Amino acid sequence: MSQPEQQPDQSPDLGAELRELGQRIETALRSALESERARQVQHELLSGLRTLGEQVQTAVKTIAEHPRVHELGRTWSTNATSTPAEPGGPRTSTNAGPRDCPA
Repeated sequence: MSQPEQQPDQSPDLGAELRELGQRIETALRSALESERARQVQHELLSGLRTLGEQVQTAVKTIAEHPRVHELGRTWSTNATSTPAEPGGPRTSTNAGPRDCPA
C-alpha cells in the first residue's frame, strides 16, 4: 500500500515553522537582554541620584554654616520688619500708613 500524497496546502511547512520558532526564540532572548539592561540602567540611575542627593545635602550644609549667609540672614530679618508694606498687602505696626492712624 502506498501512502496517499498530501496536498501542499495541507502539509506542514517545516521551514516556515522553524523560522517562526527562531523568531520566537529571538524575541524571548531580546526581551531577556533588554530586561537585564533595564535593570542595570535603573540601578545606575538610582545610584547616581543617591550620590547627587548626598552632594546637594553637603553643599546646603556648607552654605548654611557660612558666616556670610548668617550675616545676610540678619540683614534680611532687619529689613523685612522695617520696609513699607506693599500696596494692598498686610500692614503691621512697623509699617503702618496714614489710613491706619486714628484721626
